[in-house]
Amino acid sequence: VTSNTKTFQCAVVVTELSYQKALAYFQKLKSAGFGGTQSTDEDAILLTGVDNSGNGIFFSYNKEEKTGTVIYTPVGTSETSIA
Repeated sequence: VTSNTKTFQCAVVVTELSYQKALAYFQKLKSAGFGGTQSTDEDAILLTGVDNSGNGIFFSYNKEEKTGTVIYTPVGTSETSIA
Protein backbone atom coordinates (compact mmCIF):
# COMPACT_ATOMS: atom_id res chain seq x y z
CA VAL A 1 0.00 0.00 0.00
CA THR A 2 1.30 3.41 -0.92
CA SER A 3 -0.36 6.76 -0.37
CA ASN A 4 0.21 10.43 -1.07
CA THR A 5 -0.64 12.72 1.82
CA LYS A 6 -0.92 15.77 -0.46
CA THR A 7 -3.53 14.29 -2.79
CA PHE A 8 -4.79 11.48 -0.51
CA GLN A 9 -4.25 9.12 -3.42
CA CYS A 10 -3.88 5.47 -2.41
CA ALA A 11 -2.48 2.51 -4.35
CA VAL A 12 -2.75 -1.16 -3.42
CA VAL A 13 -1.25 -4.22 -5.11
CA VAL A 14 -2.85 -7.58 -4.30
CA THR A 15 -0.95 -10.77 -5.07
CA GLU A 16 -2.31 -14.31 -5.38
CA LEU A 17 -5.70 -12.91 -6.40
CA SER A 18 -7.95 -15.35 -8.24
CA TYR A 19 -9.72 -14.33 -11.43
CA GLN A 20 -13.10 -14.93 -9.77
CA LYS A 21 -12.30 -12.59 -6.85
CA ALA A 22 -10.89 -9.96 -9.20
CA LEU A 23 -14.04 -10.12 -11.32
CA ALA A 24 -16.22 -9.81 -8.20
CA TYR A 25 -14.22 -6.73 -7.12
CA PHE A 26 -14.60 -5.26 -10.62
CA GLN A 27 -18.37 -5.73 -10.36
CA LYS A 28 -18.44 -4.09 -6.90
CA LEU A 29 -16.59 -1.06 -8.24
CA LYS A 30 -19.11 -0.76 -11.08
CA SER A 31 -22.00 -1.16 -8.60
CA ALA A 32 -20.46 1.62 -6.49
CA GLY A 33 -20.85 3.94 -9.47
CA PHE A 34 -17.39 3.86 -11.00
CA GLY A 35 -17.59 3.99 -14.77
CA GLY A 36 -15.34 4.76 -17.68
CA THR A 37 -13.04 2.56 -19.70
CA GLN A 38 -13.57 -1.09 -18.88
CA SER A 39 -12.51 -4.40 -20.31
CA THR A 40 -12.76 -8.02 -19.23
CA ASP A 41 -11.48 -11.10 -20.99
CA GLU A 42 -10.05 -14.46 -19.99
CA ASP A 43 -6.60 -12.97 -19.22
CA ALA A 44 -7.16 -9.51 -17.76
CA ILE A 45 -9.61 -7.04 -16.22
CA LEU A 46 -9.43 -3.25 -16.45
CA LEU A 47 -11.54 -0.40 -15.09
CA THR A 48 -10.46 3.21 -15.13
CA GLY A 49 -12.78 6.14 -14.58
CA VAL A 50 -14.69 8.16 -12.03
CA ASP A 51 -17.81 7.85 -9.91
CA ASN A 52 -20.71 10.32 -9.81
CA SER A 53 -18.83 12.50 -7.30
CA GLY A 54 -15.68 12.65 -9.43
CA ASN A 55 -13.50 10.27 -7.40
CA GLY A 56 -11.05 8.45 -9.65
CA ILE A 57 -10.39 4.71 -9.80
CA PHE A 58 -7.93 2.52 -11.65
CA PHE A 59 -8.26 -1.25 -11.29
CA SER A 60 -6.31 -3.79 -13.29
CA TYR A 61 -5.89 -7.53 -12.97
CA ASN A 62 -3.43 -9.84 -14.72
CA LYS A 63 -4.52 -13.48 -14.61
CA GLU A 64 -1.10 -14.94 -15.46
CA GLU A 65 0.56 -13.06 -12.59
CA LYS A 66 -2.54 -13.30 -10.29
CA THR A 67 -1.98 -9.64 -9.43
CA GLY A 68 -4.51 -6.86 -9.00
CA THR A 69 -3.74 -3.15 -8.71
CA VAL A 70 -6.10 -0.51 -7.36
CA ILE A 71 -5.39 3.23 -7.40
CA TYR A 72 -7.97 5.52 -5.81
CA THR A 73 -7.83 9.29 -6.22
CA PRO A 74 -10.40 11.46 -4.43
CA VAL A 75 -12.18 14.31 -6.16
CA GLY A 76 -10.51 17.71 -5.98
CA THR A 77 -6.95 16.52 -6.51
CA SER A 78 -4.90 17.20 -9.59
CA GLU A 79 -4.52 13.44 -10.13
CA THR A 80 -8.27 12.76 -10.59
CA SER A 81 -8.33 13.19 -14.36
CA ILE A 82 -7.74 9.50 -15.14
CA ALA A 83 -11.00 8.92 -17.01
